[in-house]
Amino acid sequence: MSIKIWYQTEEQEFLHAEMQHYFEAVLQMQAEKASEQDADLKVIVEKEDTDMDHICIELHGGKGKIQADSQVGVLIAVYRLFHEFGVRYLRPGRKNEFFQVLSENDWAEKEISIEETASFRHRGVCIEGADSYENLRDFIDWLPKIGMNTFFIQFENPYSFFKRWYEHEFNPYAEKEPFNTEIAQEMSDRIDQEMKIRGIVHHRVGHGWTGEVLGYSSKYGWESGVSQTKGY
Repeated sequence: MSIKIWYQTEEQEFLHAEMQHYFEAVLQMQAEKASEQDADLKVIVEKEDTDMDHICIELHGGKGKIQADSQVGVLIAVYRLFHEFGVRYLRPGRKNEFFQVLSENDWAEKEISIEETASFRHRGVCIEGADSYENLRDFIDWLPKIGMNTFFIQFENPYSFFKRWYEHEFNPYAEKEPFNTEIAQEMSDRIDQEMKIRGIVHHRVGHGWTGEVLGYSSKYGWESGVSQTKGY
């Protein structure tokens, strides 16, 4: 059986791919795009006069809608819908998601009416420690699954945090991996894209200020031996 979905959102491809994954994995149903008239499920972003993420989920007799006032809000609402079908997002990464396989009958019989507004405008995490690209990608992917909407990259890119991981700064038993400023920037650009397709609120550089005023590079953080370009 297929579920026909209509999207009234700016970004659809990632959202639809997530729908396809969870409908197939959890409910053994195929998710297909459809017109508004033919849709069983309508996914809508409608701006409201509020800074707080607001979501609404209605499902009755196998038909319903998912609505929010932002792109990340509607993604949060999608994951909230599947939480109602037993999906638990325990830790970052698909392998850490757990659920019981259900059927199309479970979808048809489920009655849901949810309306929730976030208590805080910014709900997220600041990068710290030693991080690989995969660490950040999976963590950013996890945030809306647990109702979070924000991620903060310190400095202009995560160079310092990537460097600790790939050069194994605090692990004398591990060999250094290839790493330089160009690799860091390429990974940083990919992380930016991961946030963009989810609508994640993107914080960057400093905690309300930048070390540029003191001559410290905001691109390479506190790293010694790496300086900003002259005249920058």
